[in-house]
Amino acid sequence: MKKALVTAAVLVCLGPVLGIPANEGPLQSIELKSGLDASNYRVSYFYGRDEADWITDVPAGEAVLRHHVRDVLAPLALAHSSWLGGRADDWGIEIAANATGIYIAGMTKSMNFPPHTAAKPRNDAFVTKLSPDGKRLVYTAFFPVALRAYELGLAVDDKGSAYLAGNTQSRLFPIKNAFQPTIGGGQDGFILKIYPSGKGLIYSSYLGGAREDCCCGLVLGPDGVAHPGGYTMSSDFPVVEPFQDRLRGKMDAFVARVSADGKTLLASTYLGGTGADWCRDVALDSSGGVYAVGYSTSRDFPVKNGVQMAFGGNQDAFVTKFPPADLSRLSYSTYLGGGSKDDGYGIAVDDAGAAYAVGYTAGQFPVKNAFQSARKGSTEAFVAKIDPKGKSLVYSTYLGGGAGDIGSDVRVDAAGAAYVVGFTRSRDFPFRNAYQSVMKGSSDAFLTVFRPDGKRLQESTFLGGVYSEQGVGIALDAEGNILLTGQTESPDFPSAWAFQNKLAGGLDAFVVKFKRGDD
Repeated sequence: MKKALVTAAVLVCLGPVLGIPANEGPLQSIELKSGLDASNYRVSYFYGRDEADWITDVPAGEAVLRHHVRDVLAPLALAHSSWLGGRADDWGIEIAANATGIYIAGMTKSMNFPPHTAAKPRNDAFVTKLSPDGKRLVYTAFFPVALRAYELGLAVDDKGSAYLAGNTQSRLFPIKNAFQPTIGGGQDGFILKIYPSGKGLIYSSYLGGAREDCCCGLVLGPDGVAHPGGYTMSSDFPVVEPFQDRLRGKMDAFVARVSADGKTLLASTYLGGTGADWCRDVALDSSGGVYAVGYSTSRDFPVKNGVQMAFGGNQDAFVTKFPPADLSRLSYSTYLGGGSKDDGYGIAVDDAGAAYAVGYTAGQFPVKNAFQSARKGSTEAFVAKIDPKGKSLVYSTYLGGGAGDIGSDVRVDAAGAAYVVGFTRSRDFPFRNAYQSVMKGSSDAFLTVFRPDGKRLQESTFLGGVYSEQGVGIALDAEGNILLTGQTESPDFPSAWAFQNKLAGGLDAFVVKFKRGDD
């Protein structure tokens, strides 16, 4: 259906009501005539070939507010897509964007990782910045880390500074303006801030105690205060004004706040019970409330005002909210899970304060208002929306097919649509308005966009080539374009206007930008 015909389909309904010819301008230009009672008139939107997309019998007074539906239903198109890597293995883990470019954080073992001039054996974290069109390398910064450093957090500010959090075993890790200048044990978390040029560090600090610690997620407040989250096995992990001041199990989650100049640990707390607890991701709401997601094996994990106050069994996902600028108490905290293994991988928050959690489940996950109410495979991705008070599920759904599926990360737009990235081994994974409707390899990345009610999909697509892919990180830019990163083994991974036009090693990171095109 061409855009002109789509516009006409709406205006045919409105024309007799509003006195506007069907060919006169886009819907957003329509205004009701003075004195017209819009409640007496109805409008229907017949967009797309699938009847499930049609929106019918809308009051005319609301119709002028619904013109964005046309853009939401436009198909996905590749703005650009590229491999990113060298001769060895490389992983894309996080992605972010601002007006100055696209930022990817990941891990590399490649001596010739772009820009290829640095050639030394490495097992490094990297931050790579590309130009906004994805065609040009701006900089790459490398950092010595741990052998298992596949958990990273990335954030960028409006000035172009990139913030990275992760873990390192290196006593030669670069340190500057640090609140903790020395390594606490065999493996510590770290957090750092890079100048916009990429040529230096504004601050860099260890974060940890005598045993193993890892920063796994990172979110940045508008005041420049960084909020890392992760796990610790250290009984001497640094805590400041904490909700929980001691390690309760063999491993606890933690959440922290770091000052804008990096010199002060403003707050830090353990979060966990007598089992194992791990924070995988963190998010902020518009008022500064801090949200953590991860997993717990603790029957005594701290819960409050939650959707699910009882441990489901084996291992549950959790979602915990702290008040703005206060890690000493909980707003709410809840388990999410059934009798088997459940794990929360990513979290996002909308403008109203509702939290969106994604991950995977191998059991009877709690569902409500679900797009998919039953698990089909051994493991299934899940997507859950929790109301702002934390006491009820707005919706909760499985997402997957007959094999294994994992939801890795999530973002939400101003309309309340949830954007989920992950990877699937299911050839019957649900697709809709897809860029790629067939799984090509042993596993593919996926991108799925839910309607705000959670019961329907806007788009859902495979993304991959003849071998295997994993979708790991997602971001939305200011124009509403969708940015993805992960890793691929496929020489035929979809490529368009690429910075790097071929697979360089056994496993490369990928960088993809989807825009919405026209029918």
